Amino acid sequence: MTQVSFPVHEFTVDCDGERLSAVRAGDPGAGPTAVLLHGAGNGSKERLLPLLSAFAERDCHALAFDFSGHGRSTGRLPELSLRRRFEQAVAVIDAHAGAGPLALAGFSMSGCAHRGVGRTPPPCGPSASSRAGRSW
Repeated sequence: MTQVSFPVHEFTVDCDGERLSAVRAGDPGAGPTAVLLHGAGNGSKERLLPLLSAFAERDCHALAFDFSGHGRSTGRLPELSLRRRFEQAVAVIDAHAGAGPLALAGFSMSGCAHRGVGRTPPPCGPSASSRAGRSW
């Protein structure tokens, strides 16, 4: 793992039959949560670790994860779509973001996928209903 200046904790999230490899830094109750979403191709959460640490140093809770088919997550890259990226981001947010303010940062392909997360949750599954009332 890339060297960072703030302690990083690894965890996994199960979503749609995949196990997503994730990391977090900072205190979940300390302030807003920043969710960092990597790009397509050979993108992974590893590239986002310095930014994750920078958010934590500024009293934010920060999360990053590998989409399925990337990094240390299960799945196959050809099966990943914008819809699945969206659903995986919602699953990580629902499981670990806390109730405070949320900031999303998507790079490359995830810049497109995360736009929907800030507007309307997907009309399916329990994760959609759990955040429907939250102002993202």
